[in-house]
Amino acid sequence: TNQSIPSPQTQPVSLFASRSPPTPNPTQPNTLFPIPPPPLTHKRMPPTTSSKRPRSNPFTQQTLPAWQPILSPHWVILTFLLIFIIFTPVGIALIFASGGVNEIQVDYTEICKQGRSAPDYAPYCFATNATFVVKSRMEAPIYMYYKLENFYQNHRGYASSRSDSQLGGSIIDVSSAKSACSPIWAYGSSTDTSDYNATEIYNPCGLVAWSMFNDTISLYKFDDVTKTNMSLICSGANPKGSANPDPESQCTKNGIAWASDRDVKFKVPTGVDAVNRMYPQDYYNELGHVIPKHDDEDFLVWMRTAALPSFRKLYRIIDVDLDPGTYVFAIENRYPVDTFSGRKAVVLSTVSFLGGKNLFLAISYVSVGGLCLILAGAFFVGWLVQIFVQKMKNRSRA
Repeated sequence: TNQSIPSPQTQPVSLFASRSPPTPNPTQPNTLFPIPPPPLTHKRMPPTTSSKRPRSNPFTQQTLPAWQPILSPHWVILTFLLIFIIFTPVGIALIFASGGVNEIQVDYTEICKQGRSAPDYAPYCFATNATFVVKSRMEAPIYMYYKLENFYQNHRGYASSRSDSQLGGSIIDVSSAKSACSPIWAYGSSTDTSDYNATEIYNPCGLVAWSMFNDTISLYKFDDVTKTNMSLICSGANPKGSANPDPESQCTKNGIAWASDRDVKFKVPTGVDAVNRMYPQDYYNELGHVIPKHDDEDFLVWMRTAALPSFRKLYRIIDVDLDPGTYVFAIENRYPVDTFSGRKAVVLSTVSFLGGKNLFLAISYVSVGGLCLILAGAFFVGWLVQIFVQKMKNRSRA
């Protein structure tokens, strides 16, 4: 007999049938629903040599308490107004202080020219017609400066032509002098030929010492009655403190240099032999151009090089008041400026608690204060406009 084989019962499969979630297997990772890692905590880790983890403290974790200001309009406006209130009075006070300084400048470039150019410094022009008038009384101390224009003391080749060890009192050898002070380092080394004595080193050597300002400036006052007789006020060649001071001279050169330069940086060398040529000998082929002395304060002032091409350097300090009247500078002009298209002048100036006459700092304070006032007004107007616009938007929405 034929027996039918029962077919397996099949049930229709629905696409929307619910499926029970699979039973997790503890031996296999859960890929469908991964377990999130535990939260990180700043636990103190044991220090290791290879670990770069920062230490767990507020500083390394950048959790120190801090103040973060919110720059709202009223705070910004108040800040600008505060700067205006502080800076403007200070600037006005500086303007009055600078205005109280009495300063007179006399340019003598064209009054008296040397007539002969370097290197022959022997002849000089003696000028006695550099007259000027003092209108208001100048109270002592009165500072006398010489001023040079278009002279670049900050040029690298010029400023580096010096030997600081030699200026400090040490004796340098030929190789050191040639390396530090070229081209003015030995007697005759400034010439184009090799005709110089390399064993006689200038002391001091270098371009800075060689180009020292050497005009002699004296101040006289005309007699108020005769208008011809003159009385000496300041002798530039023989002031107080020099080797042969003039008893009628009422000025000094003591204290014109920095105390650090005079007491520490520059020293007179001891035990100088024939290898180092020193004062009072002249430079090679420059009769009258005397080698400066290490302890001469005029030399110390000149060796502190200026940063700008136009500068003034302190020359003498006058110890008496200058009454209103006519004065004249007697100048022995030895320093040529035509070679570099420069100019020369003498400046007499009193001082205030801020120093000499200088309006730069005062103008800076007033400018910053005025700028802050303008910014405060601009921010205030912008704030009002913003409030008005916001009110109009609220009305339109209502």
